[in-house]
Amino acid sequence: MPAYMAREEFLQPNDGRHTGNVGTVLGGLARSATRRLKRNRTRAALRAMSDRELRDIGLYRGDIPHVLAALDETAPGRAAMAPTAARLSA
Repeated sequence: MPAYMAREEFLQPNDGRHTGNVGTVLGGLARSATRRLKRNRTRAALRAMSDRELRDIGLYRGDIPHVLAALDETAPGRAAMAPTAARLSA
């Protein structure tokens, strides 16, 4: 790689190879913070439910960590399915 860039190379749009720009870093941090906030809110809501309420939605108290882990693995907008709910639907 040369120690300098020609003006034309500098003005070319980013082709995705360079990931160290500030926008990319800040965007990643914002997405991470949003996911953490949603996970914490979900955890608090599920822990606040009674065992009966959890069973009404197909969960047991022991499924809460699995639901939270599934939230981390799913794409945005997709609902996570707890292991108990998956067993019941099969």
